[in-house]
Amino acid sequence: MRSKVTCLLAIAEYNRIMGGVDRFDQLRGRYSVGRRSVKWWHRILYWLIDLMTVNAYVMYQLNRRQHSAADQLSFRLQLVRHLTSDYNSSRKRGRPVSFLATKQTVPDHVRLAQVGNHFPQQNKNFRRCRFCSTTKAEKRSRYTCTACDVPLCLEPCFRKFHKN
Repeated sequence: MRSKVTCLLAIAEYNRIMGGVDRFDQLRGRYSVGRRSVKWWHRILYWLIDLMTVNAYVMYQLNRRQHSAADQLSFRLQLVRHLTSDYNSSRKRGRPVSFLATKQTVPDHVRLAQVGNHFPQQNKNFRRCRFCSTTKAEKRSRYTCTACDVPLCLEPCFRKFHKN
């Protein structure tokens, strides 16, 4: 048994004006990126990612009039493939390139010549010893050579570095 009910003006106006928001919620709800999180900014970030993806999908649909329209899932998969196509997950071994570029080598003619002009100078901060420090066993020293400006331990690194 059906009966006719008149629609309130407020509901009619809502349905007329708010159709876009409901459409967004509908499209977002199917494949939402959002995850539960305690941090408030995570929720905002996930909502913004959903917003950008749904807007891109709507624009994609509007510009694809001549071809058959793709569903949202295939659009999202295509989007992810394009965004991650140049990504390489393998890590590079060794030190970063920036570290290797800034590491200064002391020329032999400076390091070995006029050894009497090379004196240890104490600094306020510790630096890695150039002679004995390795990636597995890091040794730090407060002393640097006045002529070479290289951090070195006093014994035995300072003597060995200028002797070889």
